[in-house]
Amino acid sequence: MNKKWKYFLIAVVLTVVAVIVLLPPVISSDSVRRLILSRVNEKIQGDLSIDFWMIGWNEGILFKKIIYTDPEQGIRFTAARATMTHGLLELAFAPKDLGLITVDSPRLEITPHPELTSESDNGQKDAVGPSRSTGKVNRKKSGSAPWEGASAELLVHDGQVQTAVNDSTLTNLAQRIETHAFLAKGIINFDLDFSANGDQGRVTAQGSLNLPARQDMLLETLVSKMDIKISSLQLKEPLALAASMGNLPTGQGLLNADLKLQATGMKDFAVQGDLNVDTLRMTGGFLGKDQPEINNVHLVIDCDRQSGQGWHIANLNLQADPGFLRARSESDGGGRKLHARAMLKLPVLFDLFPHLLKVREGVQMKSGTLDFEADLDRNDQRSTLSAWARADHLGGTFKGHDFGWNVPVSLRLNGEKKGRDLQIDRLELDAPFIRARGRGNLRSFSLEATSELQQAFAEVDKFFDVPWSGVGHLRIKATSSVEGDNRYQI
Repeated sequence: MNKKWKYFLIAVVLTVVAVIVLLPPVISSDSVRRLILSRVNEKIQGDLSIDFWMIGWNEGILFKKIIYTDPEQGIRFTAARATMTHGLLELAFAPKDLGLITVDSPRLEITPHPELTSESDNGQKDAVGPSRSTGKVNRKKSGSAPWEGASAELLVHDGQVQTAVNDSTLTNLAQRIETHAFLAKGIINFDLDFSANGDQGRVTAQGSLNLPARQDMLLETLVSKMDIKISSLQLKEPLALAASMGNLPTGQGLLNADLKLQATGMKDFAVQGDLNVDTLRMTGGFLGKDQPEINNVHLVIDCDRQSGQGWHIANLNLQADPGFLRARSESDGGGRKLHARAMLKLPVLFDLFPHLLKVREGVQMKSGTLDFEADLDRNDQRSTLSAWARADHLGGTFKGHDFGWNVPVSLRLNGEKKGRDLQIDRLELDAPFIRARGRGNLRSFSLEATSELQQAFAEVDKFFDVPWSGVGHLRIKATSSVEGDNRYQI
């Protein structure tokens, strides 16, 4: 009986020793790796592949050539190498403590699919259904989050982010990415540093992410804070990327900025910042033949957006050589008031956009300003607008001859909107060549206007290349109303 127990104990010891010795090589084998990855790929939307891994009891874990692809989302992630300091023994006793994770040379490629983007814009894409590219079924994740109770430290070395639009060549958004992050008690604290556009600019960021307790509430309840510093960032690539999405100009300029961002979910957002671009050069797109060079661009912004309340602008101040724009808003007993004021230097504006503004060839503006001011008051019942614009001190030369307008051009508009009803209380236009007055609504509107056409075209022709002309005295006195059968009578 004693011998049987002795042999049994020896067998148990040998089995334990065999497990200890053989378990890491077995788990590290190709067949087991492929089996584990196949199970993982059944539960995720994309596809994950790892060419090699080595797992030890105390030596940690080594991964090589990691690839994750999700064609439906337009994402491809690769990493040459990743390591974990905790091996099987540490993970067995503390599976939520992942230790130090180091990722070398990761690369993220983002290539939005035009068809999917179009369907999403038209509201036709089904959020739950088989994937076109993988045939998998989207599963809505619910329950407690995998990060609940977990802790980890992450180091990323020499990372890269690239993107492409409409199957064009991949463009570098960020490179030489260095990240140091900590996860503990559902909070990620991180430091991020990367260069852009071939070392033409540097971006550093510090912040935190408060992860929700349930993974199905991630996008709705994620709380993030971030301080960002941008140093001499070349805007050539970002502007080219934006231009590829529409009829927008390309260009270049060096951006310096300090930003503070806060967000709760996808609806509540706040930004404070100070941005500067010494010289912004633009060409192409809607600019046509114009190639403006705008100097001393400076933006100060402090605004936030809250769910159900819209945007609140504490301070918006944009200044550049052509002029300035200032705006602010405030809440008032369930309503919101917005005040905006702008000024443009017309000589600078005419020099920057001669073709877009159809400036007459040979005209050189010497003086003139365009001022604008508006007040918007909105609440649940109505919206009221009071606005005025004034162009004054217009003057210049044409083929060596001086010209100018001694009388300013002004426009005033007061109106209100209730539901679908629009009411114009005051519409006034005054210029050296025209005078107009109007008031009313969509069902009943009155307009009075007088103009000396020959003088009007002569005055406008001083500045702009107008393809038509006219003579005579124009006098308009008209009213419009809607009859019972919804026909307009003028």
